[in-house]
Amino acid sequence: YTSIPFDRPVIPFQTQVVALQTDEDVTLAINHLSSQITGGEHYWKGANDEMSNYIEDFSKAIDFDEIDTMLVKELLWYGNSVWKARDGVANIRDRDDLMHIPISSFARIWWDRQRIPYKYEFRGAQYQGYHNPDEIIHLKWNPVNASAFGVGFAVPMTSPHTFEQIVSGGMELNKLPSLLDRKYSNQMTMHIAERRYTPRNVYIAKDADDNERATLQAQVQDLRLGEDLIAGSDLTVQELGSSARAFNPTQFTDTVLGPIMKAMNDFRGKQGTESSHQFANAKTSAILDQIGLSSFPLTVTRMLIDQLFKPWYDANPLYDPSYGGGYVAVPWETCKFDLNFGRIEKQDTDTKDSIELIKMGWETGAIQDPNELRELLEDAGLAIRKEYSDAMNSQYDTNQFPPDFDQELLPQFDDMGGGEIPNNFANQNMGSPPMDNPIYDSMSIDIRGPQDPQPTDPRLNF
Repeated sequence: YTSIPFDRPVIPFQTQVVALQTDEDVTLAINHLSSQITGGEHYWKGANDEMSNYIEDFSKAIDFDEIDTMLVKELLWYGNSVWKARDGVANIRDRDDLMHIPISSFARIWWDRQRIPYKYEFRGAQYQGYHNPDEIIHLKWNPVNASAFGVGFAVPMTSPHTFEQIVSGGMELNKLPSLLDRKYSNQMTMHIAERRYTPRNVYIAKDADDNERATLQAQVQDLRLGEDLIAGSDLTVQELGSSARAFNPTQFTDTVLGPIMKAMNDFRGKQGTESSHQFANAKTSAILDQIGLSSFPLTVTRMLIDQLFKPWYDANPLYDPSYGGGYVAVPWETCKFDLNFGRIEKQDTDTKDSIELIKMGWETGAIQDPNELRELLEDAGLAIRKEYSDAMNSQYDTNQFPPDFDQELLPQFDDMGGGEIPNNFANQNMGSPPMDNPIYDSMSIDIRGPQDPQPTDPRLNF
């Protein structure tokens, strides 16, 4: 057995943490992308409302909206996020039962001959120790080369590059600093250029004595911005440097910020700069942000369900009266739980179009409950104060008929008025059947004819 029995991150997490904590471009991109993915909140769907509310209550108890924001940021930047249930997943009751392990302490993942992890190693000032896989909730994204660790945006941003360069004597091995180090180097160069090479002038006064030079110096210092000095003696002005040649922010943007935004899958940092995405096409820019991230929410959802929600539910199932009379736990698969990030999308519709849709729903029978109709009308902008209007109550009027109903098909009863349905029980006393009613008599006729009290054919009993 000669292969390495463990995996470790390509770049130590301690290095990755510093960039996320201190770099403005990293913070901007990660905050933007995480907000696009999580939407600030989540919601559950289940087979019915009771099942949805049951798992939703657990999510609220652990403050999952805060948890998913933290873990999504870590997955985007580090490619990994590590959590531990203090007393096991089955015993999670609130947010305090779930511990967030600092990623900077995550050192190695040990595996067996089948490349199945069996130990998680943590070494650092924040956290120490070894843990079994069933004790750890390890979420990872974008593993490369079958690694046990995921790879986030931090790796291309903090990785130095060693390469061979062709020189006069052959090949030369060179090392290029990481993208962030190059950014800081360029910024430092720009800062020095701005401070050191700010244009200054030397005033050469030939044959001037000390008093004349002092007078000239005072006049120069007293000049207002944009004001020129005119002297009577022979005076030559020579420019020392030009900021246009020493300081070029556009070149810095194209050579440094461009690659950074590519590495971060985000173009927000380049909005409004020269030769970049402008606010006019911000919508297109937002679409480009999601290139390569379309499967990210699905990956996170599956890991959370497999490692957190499903194990917790299996240990704390729901008992529903509609399933096994309430004596049998409802299986996870039967609940049909579906975790979604972000808000439930609601189509923005004009008031006029909304009214037309509501009218169509009422006419087709898709909307039948007056309360639901009233709520839909209020959502469309109509301030209905009465809970039931006359139009809504009309559906409960027994003398009302559907618009397409032919009333001529109704039987005519001269003694009760044409077109009205007779009351078949008008002559009924309390506790007695209706008397002298042709409908009742026709229903009570035995189609088998007279019967023996004890028929000889047993089949007549059925």
